[in-house]
Amino acid sequence: MFSFNGRLMANQGERRFSASLRWSQGEVSRILLTTPLGQALASIDVDSGGARLTTADGRRHAAGSLSDLARRGLGLSLPLEHLPWWMSGRDAPGAPATPGTDGFTQYGWTVRYGTRDARGRPLRIDAECLAACSSGQLPGTRAEMDKTADARPETDPATLRVRLIIDQWLDP
Repeated sequence: MFSFNGRLMANQGERRFSASLRWSQGEVSRILLTTPLGQALASIDVDSGGARLTTADGRRHAAGSLSDLARRGLGLSLPLEHLPWWMSGRDAPGAPATPGTDGFTQYGWTVRYGTRDARGRPLRIDAECLAACSSGQLPGTRAEMDKTADARPETDPATLRVRLIIDQWLDP
């Protein structure tokens, strides 16, 4: 379980998304998205029954998972189910991870950590996924991940980049 205030930025080619957020992760998780000036954009609630988004104007959307909701709403295949593990500096269960000097690669994503606080929690996470993420068909095996990583240069417009900056960890 964790809670933090921070900022999320994602881009892929010409598509861009940014928001301030407050994320409370537990058995029932809640993510509040706001503009940089604090105006409400949406709230997202996630539990074992799926994910539900309510926009500032009252529209509601639902999906089986948080990642499906992001894919439908933003058109971006974000690895949000893996974030609780990645936030703690660990790879998520269910797929192999390849360690790097300041992070790892898993599910086709290269995850790098910036600075950390005094308790070792990340204050910045940069994640990057090559073309496979735009299709929603993430590579599952080590060979598929390596093939995908070798096939695309870092400057490819199909590369999806996500930066999460944690402004404040909120102790439970």
